[in-house]
Amino acid sequence: MFGALRDGYGILLDALQQAADATFVRGEASGLRSDGAGWNVDPLGSVDAVILAVPAPRAAALLASRCGCCEYRRSDRTGVVRGGGARLSGQVELPQNSGILVATDARPDRQGVHAVEPKVDTPR
Repeated sequence: MFGALRDGYGILLDALQQAADATFVRGEASGLRSDGAGWNVDPLGSVDAVILAVPAPRAAALLASRCGCCEYRRSDRTGVVRGGGARLSGQVELPQNSGILVATDARPDRQGVHAVEPKVDTPR
């Protein structure tokens, strides 16, 4: 069971954005290159950091020019995620380890964009 923030996840996102003390720019990138000190995003120019929020084929195209190890491959496998919600009174105790889902393997020392070799499906 996972609890949610009383006023919604937007509250968390707003707090993170404020704490980041960053300028957020939204737009379409046509190219992405590391320029040594940061990133060069076409057509925007130089930036310190980039967050890609794009479909997998677009991310692969942007990253391929940087490292050459990314490719997008369609898969016949599909996943279904279903969620449900219920409002619980403040009197309900949630089980230990309940809460907001976060990436527990994120490393604070990791900088920039990282890509890994795609796994090759082998017949059994």
